[in-house]
Amino acid sequence: MAVRIIVDSGTDIPSKNNQDIKVVPLHVTFDNVTYEDGLTITHDQFYKRLIEFDSLPVSSQVNPAEFAEAINSEKCAHPDDEILILTMSSELSGTYQSALIAADDFDDVFVIDTLNVSIGARAFVDYAVRLRDQGLSAKEMLDILIEKRPKCHAIAMLNTLEFLKRGGRISKTAAVAGGILQLKPVITTNEGRIDLMGAARGSKSANNHLNNDIAKLGGIDPDMPIQLGYSGISDALLRVYIEDSAHLLPPGITPENCPIMTIGCAVGTHAGPDAIALGFFTK
Repeated sequence: MAVRIIVDSGTDIPSKNNQDIKVVPLHVTFDNVTYEDGLTITHDQFYKRLIEFDSLPVSSQVNPAEFAEAINSEKCAHPDDEILILTMSSELSGTYQSALIAADDFDDVFVIDTLNVSIGARAFVDYAVRLRDQGLSAKEMLDILIEKRPKCHAIAMLNTLEFLKRGGRISKTAAVAGGILQLKPVITTNEGRIDLMGAARGSKSANNHLNNDIAKLGGIDPDMPIQLGYSGISDALLRVYIEDSAHLLPPGITPENCPIMTIGCAVGTHAGPDAIALGFFTK
């Protein structure tokens, strides 16, 4: 008996992945046209539309029927296996509740709220895969993941305040002032919510601010999964950050050799393009 892993696309695991993970997509709507995140719209296509449209897209959660379909698909293919579902934060989406409803009919389907999103949730799922590959049961995995969950963090530096303004998260005046001052806000996940940690003027200061905030959280545990990510079309800003911060990152992480992912619609809608982010566990 093994454990099958199901996630929603708010964890930013690609629908085609080499980790044997089933991904159930969120939905994102631009101008009354709805797409399945990661299936009928790629991350590159998402950011091109995000820049083109004046209004923000609307994302919607995975519903219970979609989770039930994923569970039944796994059960048909692997009837003797247990299932563990990991979802993006319940503070940011109703997807976790949908998974609970779908799992209620099964004794061997377990659900955990990552209390994270995007790059942080992906690092958390990577750890779940590590536990699965060690041969643990779903219940054993669940207990360990709940214990480790408070140590998993996502932290990101935004390149613009424009999309926070569009989403009503900050005022137009603050966005204009921030643009003039070249302010780069740093955000993090905190108990499932997204909080502002501060802002710095210019990219160099913002990189330093990001590293200082990582240290405040407890520093990166090099023995646990780590993910680096970016939003938009280009990873150039992220590679500059990696080069500037090589002495603070775990050994082996260089601009040429590091786990780089793209940030999808769940966070990208409000972060906008050219954000850089890290998902990691603290020491």
